[in-house]
Order: sequence, then structure tokens, then C-alpha cells
Amino acid sequence: DAGSLLWDQSHMIQSGTFTGSYRLGEATREVPGWRGQRDHSWGVRDHGRIPMWMWLAIQFDDGMLGVWHWELANGARVFTDGCWAPADGTEPVPVVDFRHDLHWTDGRGDVVGYGGDGAAVDGLAGTVVFTLADSTEVTVEGRGRWCAPYRPLYGGGQHLMAVRTHDGRRGTAVYEVTGRDHHRFFPSPA
Repeated sequence: DAGSLLWDQSHMIQSGTFTGSYRLGEATREVPGWRGQRDHSWGVRDHGRIPMWMWLAIQFDDGMLGVWHWELANGARVFTDGCWAPADGTEPVPVVDFRHDLHWTDGRGDVVGYGGDGAAVDGLAGTVVFTLADSTEVTVEGRGRWCAPYRPLYGGGQHLMAVRTHDGRRGTAVYEVTGRDHHRFFPSPA
């Protein structure tokens, strides 16, 4: 396993406003302009051998914030990349720094440890801070629930989040936190 390829991923994100309808059972509901994103990724992603990988796609009326962030087990940063993509089509602004203070939550929204398998985890909450190349700092508070837990194959999963910035903008997001051995998120490697 030493020297083997762990991660070689391509990822496409398309953010915007979506209009249409969906059907659940016999009921059809209109979608009158939901903010959101669709994404597709492909390639090698060995989540079970990565200490911690985080991907966030945050949607606001005026644009989208996105980041990919990878840390070692002790929290040392390996990789961070992302941008602020304005909805008006102007040039994206790169993310030059990223910090997070996220924690797992249970079904009541209380902080809970991940343990060995995340059995007590129902969601994710906390703060992330983006620093952009133009020196803008954006603080985002979020809270959400698992929509795609990755257990039992590896830790973490994807969460649907309600978010709010320090300046009062509200939005929606997908936060993915995954991995196997990380001092904060996965302190008990399986």
C-alpha cells in the first residue's frame, strides 16, 4: 500500500437557481427557483485511507462559496483550494485561507463525538471562515443533517446545511466531511 495512489479526483460544480417540478408518490410540487448546485466527480478517492477530507458548496443569492480541504490526522493542512463565484458572472475570487470549527451533532442538535463508527451522529454544525484573494473574510455559521452517511465503509458523509454569513446573508449548502483518522472528526480509527 505504501506509495499507492490515494486521491486523484476531477470535480465539476454547477451552481445556480433551479426551476421545475418534482413528484413524490401521487403529489407533484413546483420548484419556483431553488438555489442549489449539482456536482459530479470522478477518479480515485480512497476515503478509507485519508485522515480527513472536507468539501463545501455553499449557495447564496449573490454567488457560491466552495472549498476542498484536506488535513493529516494531527490537523496539519495538506491541501486547500476553492473560490467565491459571483452570481453575476464576474471573475471568481480564489480562496487563500480556510479555517473550520465544525462538530458532529446528535438528533437533538447537541454536540456528540464520532466514536468508532458515527452511530450517534445525526448532523453537523459550526463555523467556517474563508479568506479570499482580495482580503475579504467570510464567516459562515451552519447547521444541518446527514443526507448521505458513508458508514460502514468509511467515516463521515454529506450534510444538507442551512447557513448564514456574518453579514446576514442566508443560504443552503452541502458539507462533506469524510476520512478515517483525524484528531477532531475521527479520533477513534476503525
